[in-house]
Amino acid sequence: MKVFGTLLILLFWFSAGFAQDYIKFVVDSTVDITNHENIKFGVIYDNKKGRKKRVGSLYQKPILSAKFQKMNFYVGEKRYSSFKKEISLNKSLIIEYNGIVPIRYNHPRFPEEIIHDTLIIPVIKDFEVFQQPISYGQKFNLKAKCTYSNGVIKSYGGDDLRYIINRHGIRIAYENAESINMISCKTNPFDGSLENANLKIHISNKNFSKSVEIPFTFGGYQTFNFSASNSSKTYGINGYNGIDAQSVTVDVSPFNDSLYTLKISNWNTTRIIIINPVKFKLKILAKGGNGAHGSSGSSGTSGTIKNLSGTAGGSGGNGGNGGNGAHILVLYPKSFTKHLSCIYFDVSGGVGGNGGYGGSGGDYKYIENGKLKNADKTAPSGPSGNNGNRGYAGLIQYIQKD
Repeated sequence: MKVFGTLLILLFWFSAGFAQDYIKFVVDSTVDITNHENIKFGVIYDNKKGRKKRVGSLYQKPILSAKFQKMNFYVGEKRYSSFKKEISLNKSLIIEYNGIVPIRYNHPRFPEEIIHDTLIIPVIKDFEVFQQPISYGQKFNLKAKCTYSNGVIKSYGGDDLRYIINRHGIRIAYENAESINMISCKTNPFDGSLENANLKIHISNKNFSKSVEIPFTFGGYQTFNFSASNSSKTYGINGYNGIDAQSVTVDVSPFNDSLYTLKISNWNTTRIIIINPVKFKLKILAKGGNGAHGSSGSSGTSGTIKNLSGTAGGSGGNGGNGGNGAHILVLYPKSFTKHLSCIYFDVSGGVGGNGGYGGSGGDYKYIENGKLKNADKTAPSGPSGNNGNRGYAGLIQYIQKD
């Protein structure tokens, strides 16, 4: 009976000792750690009485600074000097440790004991680019679906995607396109062949490397601007007339059974594109330039001792006339007749400039006690200039080639 009691005492002693060695590092489980900058954390351990003690920013029960200093709390290679802080889930932790971040610290009760643990930050294991309609010479904005190591799947675009790409060290490269930034590009103009009729996107980081091809649909919407420049200068006080738009030729030729080549040109510029007219809308601007505004008239002069009357303000300048819209010549094959509506033209004349305001009249004067003073009267203001006329709209001419 005495031996049995001794065994019970020993068993209770070992159990209590085991319970008092309990220690665990924890983070806030309510936070979406996939794209969160900071996270609260804490440590749960047994106090001298075997009861669980919870300390740290997660529990709003910080350990005293001096005691925490002795814990030598490290996340990766960064030492935290206060338990009031949140852990910074920065880019270097994700990239350097690939989301598996080592943690070490001395036991709060037994400083000679070093505790090793791990902070798991979900990293992106797969990056799926959403297919979008794209063709030659068009802007492409990247959108993607990311699969994380914890199984979470999220879709991103815009600034959110830019943040995720940077945070996870993802490299993006575009082929057959000019990169605008990491999440957008502009595809190259048509080079006369279909060899590069796709957008290639190369994506890589520590966990994956892949390439995606998005075939050109030859659809979408595009605008070419052949409009004349607006005038802004004046000759004297009158505004210059707007510039007439140059003539534009649109030459349509079959490329294959469903695609057509469009050669669009004026004296200075030639653009060549391939389109599927069933899926494509083209807008061609060939507007006349706006006339310049007339200048304001000069202000009248104030009266003087020799002539107390103010002079009238000067006339405002006339606005310049708007330039004329372009003459458009569309040359097309018979097979394109039913698709002519896929091309929209704006050949409106330019807007006339506004007439300038008349100048303000000068102040009348009077003499009192030998001093020149302002009278409660001014000379009349000058007349405003005339507004310029709007330019004439251009002409659109269709000629069937066969």
